[in-house]
Amino acid sequence: MKNALKVALVALVVVVVGAGVMVRSCLSAINEAEADTRAFFQTIVDQGSQVAYDQTSDYFKEVTTFEDFDGFVQEVGMSDFTDFQSSGYAVSTADGLSTKTVNGAIMFNDGASIDIYFDWVKVGEEWKVLGFGAAAE
Repeated sequence: MKNALKVALVALVVVVVGAGVMVRSCLSAINEAEADTRAFFQTIVDQGSQVAYDQTSDYFKEVTTFEDFDGFVQEVGMSDFTDFQSSGYAVSTADGLSTKTVNGAIMFNDGASIDIYFDWVKVGEEWKVLGFGAAAE
């Protein structure tokens, strides 16, 4: 009986520890996605839209010219960017292609914000911008 209780207790500890590791891993992925998105916008502010555009995926560059990207940056007023706050996150893998979508809001120094989704694609070991747009209301 004591051995059965010991085995059950060890199994419970393994399950609890495993669940904790899984939750920590998920939170880490969410924080990484939010940090990647925030860093992309900060690159626009600190280094300019050309540097940020150069960091996007080849697919993004195929469907979005630099002129269109820069026009968006100017129109939205990204030079006034202060923060990005995530409100949701999803990851998918299909046909060997890993993508993640981050939903959230871009914050500006005048207090305004824009709800946005941001799609990323894994290229080698690096996540690159796949696309983004206004979040559906």
